[in-house]
Amino acid sequence: TAGEAIITLERTPFTSGAALIDVNALSLRGDAIGGRATLRASNTSSTFSALTLLAGADSERNTGVAGNVLIETLAGGTTTLAIPTISIGVSARSAPEASSFAGTFGIVARPGGQINTGTITVDGAGRSAGSTDSGLVAQGGNIQIATLLDVDLTGGVALFALGGGQILGGTAITNPTASFEIVARGNLGLIGNSPTTPSIIARQMQFSSRDIDVVSGANVRSATSIRLTSLDVNQTPEFGGTIEGLGYTLTSAEFGRLGGQSFEFVAPALTRSASAPDPTIIDLDVIGLDAVGSQDGGWQSITFTSLGNILVSGEVLYDSAALSDDLNFSAVTDLGISLEDQAGIRVQNATGALSGSVSLTASNILAFGLDVATTYAANPNDPALVGLLADDGGATTASSYLAANNVALAASNSILMQNSGANGVLGGITVGADGVFSIENIHATSAPLRVIAYGIRSAANGGIISNDAFFDEVIASGELTGPFTDEATLNDCFIN
Repeated sequence: TAGEAIITLERTPFTSGAALIDVNALSLRGDAIGGRATLRASNTSSTFSALTLLAGADSERNTGVAGNVLIETLAGGTTTLAIPTISIGVSARSAPEASSFAGTFGIVARPGGQINTGTITVDGAGRSAGSTDSGLVAQGGNIQIATLLDVDLTGGVALFALGGGQILGGTAITNPTASFEIVARGNLGLIGNSPTTPSIIARQMQFSSRDIDVVSGANVRSATSIRLTSLDVNQTPEFGGTIEGLGYTLTSAEFGRLGGQSFEFVAPALTRSASAPDPTIIDLDVIGLDAVGSQDGGWQSITFTSLGNILVSGEVLYDSAALSDDLNFSAVTDLGISLEDQAGIRVQNATGALSGSVSLTASNILAFGLDVATTYAANPNDPALVGLLADDGGATTASSYLAANNVALAASNSILMQNSGANGVLGGITVGADGVFSIENIHATSAPLRVIAYGIRSAANGGIISNDAFFDEVIASGELTGPFTDEATLNDCFIN
C-alpha cells in the first residue's frame, strides 16, 4: 500500500524543472493499493516545466486499486500555476481472475486561482471504476489548456465551471486553440451556472461516455466541432425529447446548451443474442430535434451515426439553416422514419422556406406506418408492400415527412418510403425549387437497389412539380445512380 505525498506552495514564488510525485503501488503477491498524490498552491505564482503525478496500482496475483491525484489552488489571494505539461496516471492492473479499480483525479481552481497548461494527459484504465468521479473544477478560478486535454478513464468525468470560473481551451474565448478529448467509461458531466456566457470552451470536443448530463446553466462552446459517442452497448441511446431514458440520453434541452459549427452523435450497435437476435432492438432513437442553423449563429452541420440502426420517432426540425447547412443520418443496417409516430425531418431557413441539405444513408431506408411495418417485419419482400406503400390512406391534405432544399438517399439494399400525398398528388419527400434530389446504390457493383419512393418539388412560383413531371425531371437530372431492380419506382414510374 502506497502512502500520501503532498507538495504545498504558499506565498513565495517557486520555479522548478520537471517534477514527479510518485505514489504508485506494486505487489508481486498481495493486493496493490495506490496512494494519494497532491499539489496544492495558495497565494503564490509558481512554475514547473512539467509535472507528473502517479497513483496507479499493479498487482501480479491479486487486486489492484489505484489511488487519487489532486492539483488545486486554494481560495484566498491570487494563485497562479504555470505547468506546460501535466501527466496523470491512475491506472490499475491485477491478476486475470482478480479485480482492478481505476483511480480518480481532480484539477481544481478556486476563487483567485489560475492554472495555465499546454497539455493535460490522464491515463486511468481498470476493469472497474473508482469510488468517486473525476474532473476539472473551475470554481471561481480558471483552468486554461492551450493545446490538448486528453482523458482516458474507467469511471465518470465531469467538467465544472462555476462561480464565474472557466475551463478554456486556449487563452481567449474568441480564439480557442485546444482539443478536448475525453473517454469516460462512466458518465460525463458538463456543469456550469452561466447560461448566457460560455464557460467550457475549446476549439474542438470529442466526448465518449456511457451517459451524459449537460446540466441547466451549462454553456459549452466549440469553435469547430463537437462529437459525442455512446459507449453503452446494452440500452438504446435516445436523442431529443424531455425524458431521461434508460441508457445514454441527450435531451433537447441538453443539446441546446451546446454550440459550435458541426455536431455529430455516434451510437454503437447494441449487444444482441447471436442465436436469437431481437429484431425490435433500436440502436439509436432520434426522438426529436429542434436545432438552429447558421443563419442565426447556430450549427452548420448535424450528423447522426449508428453502427447499427436508427429510428427517427419524432419531429426533427433544423431551423434557420443556410443553403450550405446539412443534416445527415447514417446507419449500417436500417434507417427508419416512423410515420406511425408522425415523425418527420425538415430543414428550413429563417422564413420557413426549404433550405440546406438532408442525406440518409443505410442498407435499408424505410418510412412508413404501422400497417406497412407489420407486413415488412413478416416478409420484407412481400409483393403486397407495393400497394401498401402507394396507399395515401384517403388523406385530404398532403404531408411531407422528409423535406429540404436538397435530399440525398443512399442505400445498398432497399429504399421503401410511403406515399403521404392526397387527392391524386403523390408525395412524401419534398425538395426545394432549385434543389437536387438524388438516389444512389452504395454498392454499385453488387446487387441492384430496390426502390419505392414518392416526392415532389416546391416550384419557384409557389406551386409544386409532382407525379410524372417530378419523375421526368429527376431522370433528366442524372441524379439516380444504380443499378436498380426492374421493379424500382419513383412516383409509381419505373426507374429502369
